[in-house]
Amino acid sequence: MSEVALHDGPVLMIVQGVVTDGDHTLETSPGMQEYLKQLFGSGMYPTTSGYYLYSGGQPIDVFEGDFHPNGFTVVARFPSHEAARTFWYSEVYQKVAEARQGACEVLVCVYPETEVPEYMQGRLNGHEYVNVPSFDHVPRVDKS
Repeated sequence: MSEVALHDGPVLMIVQGVVTDGDHTLETSPGMQEYLKQLFGSGMYPTTSGYYLYSGGQPIDVFEGDFHPNGFTVVARFPSHEAARTFWYSEVYQKVAEARQGACEVLVCVYPETEVPEYMQGRLNGHEYVNVPSFDHVPRVDKS
């Protein structure tokens, strides 16, 4: 990508990865564990006001498609595109990222956070769901 127009509002950084460190998973890969130790010790998330919405290995459910057995996903929220870029391209993070070389392959994308739709007014308090209606009236096809 060449010239990137910066987004002013909050953004989500989505990291999709596969551990390539032998038969290891995110939890057992020595390279990934060293990377995570350095990442959390770096202080870059607090410095850029970023935080995880989700960080982990295997999903709790897969509705469609195949998730790699050594795959992982990270979703981080930042107050702005500039904050996410500052995090990723900082000298500190670039040094930390060296620890995961040879341990995984990643795809890292940044998306603008969408606004909460009007029908959700009164159903959220920050990130917490409140006043959620019952789903009993919705017909389902169970494919378990």
